Amino acid sequence: VKIGPEAQLFVDEYLVAEKAGVQFRVHPAEKHAGNPILRPAAWEDYVLVYGSVLREDARWRMWYTNNLGLAYAESDDGLSWRRAEPNLLTKGHRGRSDTATILLNPDQRDPDRKYLGYVMEYRYPDKDGIREQRREGVYLRTSPDGLKWVERPDPVMYGVWRAKPDNRQYTGYELGDVHHIYWDDRLKKLIGHVKLTDLESGVRMRGLCESGDGVHWSEPRLLWRADEQDQPGDQLYSMVVFPYESIWVGLVGVFHKTSTDRLDIQLAFSRDGRNWSRPLREVFLENGPEGSFDWGVLHMSAAPPIRQGARLWLYYGGSA
Repeated sequence: VKIGPEAQLFVDEYLVAEKAGVQFRVHPAEKHAGNPILRPAAWEDYVLVYGSVLREDARWRMWYTNNLGLAYAESDDGLSWRRAEPNLLTKGHRGRSDTATILLNPDQRDPDRKYLGYVMEYRYPDKDGIREQRREGVYLRTSPDGLKWVERPDPVMYGVWRAKPDNRQYTGYELGDVHHIYWDDRLKKLIGHVKLTDLESGVRMRGLCESGDGVHWSEPRLLWRADEQDQPGDQLYSMVVFPYESIWVGLVGVFHKTSTDRLDIQLAFSRDGRNWSRPLREVFLENGPEGSFDWGVLHMSAAPPIRQGARLWLYYGGSA
C-alpha cells in the first residue's frame, strides 16, 4: 500500500493489521429537509434524475430525462431550480430516452465537443405500426454549451433488448439502460459502469467497460451480481462511481425484487478502480416513508458528488 497525502478510509479491513472491540458501520446519508427539490413542470408527465448535476463556477446545472427526452435546469445554490418553458433539449427516438450521463470532455481541444452526453435509446421493433430502424443502445451526443447537442448516428454501446441482431457476439447477457460514464483521471480512461441482464434468468447485474476516445468501447465484463450475503431475489440495478481520497466509491442501487419490490442505495469500494467489493451490506440511502415521493425506488444522479464545505452533496431521484 502506497500511503500518499490522501485520507486512508477504513471502509473494510484492508489496512487493518489487528483489531479488538471495533465494528465497521455505515453512516447513512442525511436527506435534505426540502426534498424533493425538482417536481414535474406543467408540460412534463414526470422527471427522472436519470441524468447529471454539475457545478460550473457559480452555476449548478442539471440534465435530466422526462417523458419526452433530455431536459435542463439551472440553480444558483443547488437547491432552488429554474427551467425555461419548455426546457426540452433533445427529443428521444420515438419519444423514449432513458439514463443520461453528461460530463465535461477530458479532451478540450475542440470547443464544439466541450460536453459529452451518453443517452440510452430504446428500439421499438413495432410501435404505432411504424418499424423503428435505429439500433438500440447508448448514443453519444456532443455539445459546445450543454444545450445544443449533435448526436452520432449509431450507438457507441449496443443493446440487445428487443433488438437481438444488434448483438455483436453472444455473451450470455444483454446491455441494459442504467449506466454511469465518467472520466477517471487516475486511470486516464473513460470508464463505463453498465447494467447487464442475464439472458436466461432476467437478473440484473453490473458490468464495466473502458474507452480511450469515448466512441470505441471494450466489451463489458461482468463485475458482480447479488450473492448469498444479499436478500434472496436481490438484483444489482444501478451503480454510480467516483474517486474519493485514496479509493473509489460506488453507490449501488440494490433492487429487492422478490422481498419488497423496492430499490435502495448501498456502498461499494475499489482500490484500483477496476476490482470492486461490497464489504458492508447496510443501506446508505434508504427509502422514504410509505406515501412519500421516494418510498419505492431510488436512483442516483450519474455525476460525482459536489463538495460543499465539509459535506458531499449527492443528488438522487425517487418514485413512489
